[in-house]
Amino acid sequence: DDGSTDDSAGRIRALPVANLRLIQISNHGVSYARNVGTAASCGEFIQYLDADDLLFPEALNLRRQALVAHRADVAYGRYEKLMEQADGTFAKGPVVGKKMEEISPDPELAAFSSFWVPPVALMYRRTIVEKIGSWNRTLPVIQDARFIQDAAFFNARFIQVPEVLGAYRVHRQGSLSKKNLDRFEQDIL
Repeated sequence: DDGSTDDSAGRIRALPVANLRLIQISNHGVSYARNVGTAASCGEFIQYLDADDLLFPEALNLRRQALVAHRADVAYGRYEKLMEQADGTFAKGPVVGKKMEEISPDPELAAFSSFWVPPVALMYRRTIVEKIGSWNRTLPVIQDARFIQDAAFFNARFIQVPEVLGAYRVHRQGSLSKKNLDRFEQDIL
């Protein structure tokens, strides 16, 4: 919990789940929070989630199975967009996602050009996360795209899980990357 101002921590504490550990830090940004969470984790597989992501119940198991069966480093998949309405609710939007190979057979080229999926649609094997080292704290808006790119630069093996296993909320005011297009393009470069 990276300094949330809603009741996230209270809701997490109320969950009837064994082996759940809540780590609360003051607001240092998403990359710092992910680095703290990664350092505190001990599993072979890592699933990152943003506050507005919705992970479907079978996601972790299906992605883990794909990583093991294909000896892959990164499992990615399709996701459903949830579009914010004028009244603040979210309605189902399109399902998004295509195979990385449709962009380029070379994962580095695909990641460097237009391949992107949000964290809710990705699972990493710990070994590739350790090779990458950490999330780049100097990038305020495209850390997740850079992490995918870094995985490709470290020769990660990617596998697509075809099922839709998560939802990504699209806010009407736009994401951080859409609010400041100049900064977004600078971060990409």
